[in-house]
Amino acid sequence: MTGNFNKERLVFWDITTAKMPVLDDGRVLAISGKIEWPLRFQSSSELYDPQTGGWSYTGYLPSGHERDGFSAVTLSNGKILVVGGRNQDDLFSTLIYDPKTEQWSLTGSLPWAADGVGAYLLNNGKVLACGGYNQYIKKFVASCAIYDPQTEIWTPVKSMLNARQGHAGVVLPDGKVLMAGGSSTVPEAGSIEVLSASEIYDPKKDRWVTTGSLNQPRGHHLRILLNNGKVLAGGGLQFGSAKQAISSSELYDPATRTWTMTGSLPAPKGRSAGLLLPDGRVLNTGGRTLGHNWKTLDNCEIYDPVSGIWSPIASLNIPRDHHGIALLKDNRVLVAGGYNRETWEKKGGGLPSSEIYNLGIISFNTEVTNNTVKLTWMTTTKTNNFEFEIHKSEDKINFNKVGFLNGKGTTTKPVLHKYSFVDVNPLVGTFYYRIKQIAADGSFAYSRIIEVREIEDKK
Repeated sequence: MTGNFNKERLVFWDITTAKMPVLDDGRVLAISGKIEWPLRFQSSSELYDPQTGGWSYTGYLPSGHERDGFSAVTLSNGKILVVGGRNQDDLFSTLIYDPKTEQWSLTGSLPWAADGVGAYLLNNGKVLACGGYNQYIKKFVASCAIYDPQTEIWTPVKSMLNARQGHAGVVLPDGKVLMAGGSSTVPEAGSIEVLSASEIYDPKKDRWVTTGSLNQPRGHHLRILLNNGKVLAGGGLQFGSAKQAISSSELYDPATRTWTMTGSLPAPKGRSAGLLLPDGRVLNTGGRTLGHNWKTLDNCEIYDPVSGIWSPIASLNIPRDHHGIALLKDNRVLVAGGYNRETWEKKGGGLPSSEIYNLGIISFNTEVTNNTVKLTWMTTTKTNNFEFEIHKSEDKINFNKVGFLNGKGTTTKPVLHKYSFVDVNPLVGTFYYRIKQIAADGSFAYSRIIEVREIEDKK
């Protein structure tokens, strides 16, 4: 665990990704948010300092513009743009936070008011905002606009093909924006349902076109752009007729414009918080189920793009969903706030606590030289780091131990430790390595899987 908020707050992070902005100096920003019973919105924001492990107040939002349900985008100049959201009503206003002065100021207003607007930083430094839900007219929104940080003006652009909220947008490597899933009103069903429809926006042509649909409709799901250019969509909630959390995951390939199924989460969940780790894997934390007996979850897992498998890891100290997450500059992961059904039903508030996940192995690489393979890896803060096992496989599924190294025990500060191992008996052709990090209490975690190709036969 780490420091608690000074003031209780819920939904204080980017609504589409659950990420809290990390400033250039390494501090993490928690923005405004709300208290549910009685409903009121916080004018304060707080900064988390990784060095001290504590939260402190920063600039206050302008009166009347406190909110939740917003998107937060870090601009190219390091300032934070806050888009959409709601106070007592949905908001047109957008805000800028300047980390240098720690002050908030109003900037150009959105052409529409909505809660759950998605906002995405384009490759040209401008910001695309899309969709949301307008509570006054009780309709989902398809509208889109682009914000220019130079002029501080929003310019309407082509609307999405599908009105949606709780959607998952990703800026692809080519600069186009993929939109997939989310909630909308489905006329045939006569109710709010989650979508499988996906579409692509081209900023250069100001045009939306349909692309391959998700294999399973989903909203409030994890979505991550992987290092290989594909997009991972994991878990999610299905409202309306289905009313369930799902465990399936799928990958979008921009080259084929299709979604294909990949490994499922260990258990169904939605409203989790996840991010891309430095080694290319994906961390997913907490979440919730759906239905009358819904539960807040503490289970966490990591997805390996090489194997296509989700693997359970250590659980959160406190079950939480709808929480914030951030990758710190020292490669630790901060998780903060959120709902917990037990505490929420007792006092109607959110969790004030935060906790830190230490990744352990933060980098892992191989180098082939003269029919040997040198493995190198680094670790950061770790408790009771006992030893490392080196595993090798021909099929990236069945691994055998080929060596081990002693760990460096407990480190309380984020210090990097380097390790290396040379395999003098590699396999021929294509094969795979992974590292198993073992703690003194017997608990363990795996590194990402690395593929090694084209080792020649030494005979």
